[in-house]
Amino acid sequence: MGRKENGRREHLIEEIDGLLGELSEENLSFLLRQAAVLVHNEKVDELNERMALAEAESPEAASPNGEGKNRPKRAHRVFFDRAGKRGHLFLQVGNARSIMDEAEVMALVRIAAKAPTQRAAADRLYRWFEANRDDILMESGLEKEGADMEALCRCLKNDFAIREG
Repeated sequence: MGRKENGRREHLIEEIDGLLGELSEENLSFLLRQAAVLVHNEKVDELNERMALAEAESPEAASPNGEGKNRPKRAHRVFFDRAGKRGHLFLQVGNARSIMDEAEVMALVRIAAKAPTQRAAADRLYRWFEANRDDILMESGLEKEGADMEALCRCLKNDFAIREG
């Protein structure tokens, strides 16, 4: 990091430090969680870059004609996080973060739970996003047959439950 970049970083740290005293305990807790997510995401991105570089340099990565193998794209980390407001959640897909209300999330949970296969769940979820929240498709890069959509299906099935009655 150059001197100019380091000076900017120090300035940003000072500005944040100056604002911390004005935040409530709840907001400080939220800020701490967000900082932890950002640090985690940076570490995951760094590891993914190292793995991609190692795979690209491995002998089996190149085909006889010199082109790389057609490998499926790895999924980003996909999860939901409680938002500051009651009744809202953040959908995190890699570094993209979108806010959704609980009714939307529960609609996705029902779609994923009722689908007979993972592929059917992914197709139905994609259609729901196209019809209702295409902004999330654009922001997150979710693709109909992508690894992130499969990860979202798993998240919805594993992390949420439908309560009867």
